[in-house]
Amino acid sequence: VHTDFSINGVMSELVKRTSTNNPTVVITPLGSAQSGGPLAEVEARFARRMAAYEERMAKAEFNESRMAAFEKRIEKRMAKAEAVEKERKREKKEVEAVAPTKKAHGIHMALFLAANAEGTSRMKRWALMLVSIFIVLGQCTVLMVIVFEASEPRCMQHSDCNEGNFCAPDWSAKIYPGVCADCYEADPSTRQFLIEKKGRTYLSQGGDEFWDEASQYCNETDTMPTLCDHYINSREAMSGGGFLVLIFSAFVALIPAVQDLDQSHDESIVMAILKARSPLFYISNRLRMYLVPCLVVAASAALILSDRFTAQNFLLNGMAIGFASSIDDLLSFIYLTGRARQEVEKKVEELLKQEDKERGWKRNRLYYGVLVLTLVTSVVFTEDLVYVVGREVNLGDDVTRFSCGNLGDVAVFLPFIVGVGVGLFMVTVNERNRSWFDKVKDTVMTFVMVLLGTFISDRISTYLHFRVD
Repeated sequence: VHTDFSINGVMSELVKRTSTNNPTVVITPLGSAQSGGPLAEVEARFARRMAAYEERMAKAEFNESRMAAFEKRIEKRMAKAEAVEKERKREKKEVEAVAPTKKAHGIHMALFLAANAEGTSRMKRWALMLVSIFIVLGQCTVLMVIVFEASEPRCMQHSDCNEGNFCAPDWSAKIYPGVCADCYEADPSTRQFLIEKKGRTYLSQGGDEFWDEASQYCNETDTMPTLCDHYINSREAMSGGGFLVLIFSAFVALIPAVQDLDQSHDESIVMAILKARSPLFYISNRLRMYLVPCLVVAASAALILSDRFTAQNFLLNGMAIGFASSIDDLLSFIYLTGRARQEVEKKVEELLKQEDKERGWKRNRLYYGVLVLTLVTSVVFTEDLVYVVGREVNLGDDVTRFSCGNLGDVAVFLPFIVGVGVGLFMVTVNERNRSWFDKVKDTVMTFVMVLLGTFISDRISTYLHFRVD
């Protein structure tokens, strides 16, 4: 058994054997043609082993190259994944940075830019304008319905109403469900006067039994026949802390309104820059600037006046109205992707790059302060306002009343007057209306649009309020 398999060991062993057995044999170098016998066999075996070794080395090198290529592919994929993740984080950061600011333009700006983009057909342009106007009218209708439902809530029995009110037949002469009305209508003589002189024929429905029961209920619960018991009791029970929370709630409820004012102001500038002929967008813009904020104040006042004057109710009602008034912004987050919102913001930023937005910003904050003051005044000085604008202060029977039925009138009247007045003033001082003709035209159109929008939303909300089937 030989343990040394190196080439030197093999050669020395062969020399030893051939020298002993056959002295005449001459040892030649390895690989020589003259070599033979066992040496040739060893040479061949060694050559085969070397070939196998070289083959294994070649395979190893091939596998190494394949592994290197695989590692390169993995590195490329990892780099691509990192780039995608980095881009996603950047987009998310941009969206988060844009969302809470006044520059986060809503669904109306997106619709306007889409309608005035190159290649947009006329039919699609009008369809987008109609979507915008329907959103605004829907928002106005919701706010007006809140005013109706808060000032004249539906009821099934007398105890469903506030103090000094009973469940009376509604305007469509339905008794169940009815609407809460001031107890003075349950008095037989006053009711007869209202039927004959004021044409309130629905008060004749219900029969004697119903009206006897209503009159008895009001005699037991109505402690101030010529006043609104609910408001007087709530006003006297309000503390200084409650008044502070009322002011805070007014600011909270109208924050979405001032954000909407900023967006509408930017939209009006973009419309002027693009010189786009979009009449429905013009109407939508004017309604959002001068009607929606007024209805937000009216709905807030109606909700507050319909409930107890407590800090909790002030805060909850303010937050509820703030949510209801920001519905158009919520639609943009529902129906627009993050990339679409970024494209809208970039386009608007390019268009408004050279514009002076400070004047509009100051005017909107002034408008915001006036709206907050209007809301607080409507709640605190309701009794004084009722004697000015109430429909039922004096019905011709020589009795001066502060009726709970006038709370809705107060909630709507003062915000509407303030909103229209401020709106006309802001249109007049608008620096883009350079000539007096443009100022007069814009003022008249704004006034007409606000009146028309109020009428449409009032008619729709009245129909919905008294439709129960």
